[in-house]
Amino acid sequence: MKIIDKTAREIVTFSFLADGAFFKDEDGAVCMKFSDFVYESNDDEFCEGYNAYDFTHNEFTCFSYSDRVEKVQAE
Repeated sequence: MKIIDKTAREIVTFSFLADGAFFKDEDGAVCMKFSDFVYESNDDEFCEGYNAYDFTHNEFTCFSYSDRVEKVQAE
């Protein structure tokens, strides 16, 4: 994954992003927004929901719709 345009900086709320959009979180990790939650079920019947994938840490993650993120272009 490569960030294409590093000069334009646009801070938006997570809910503003289109499905499949790339963004950076507050720690600078590059992530991609999902259209729906992905659930992980453990043996104890606990389900955890995720609505983004963090490419920097190679893991699923969850954002509030009001979280502020930096919209980026990536390929």
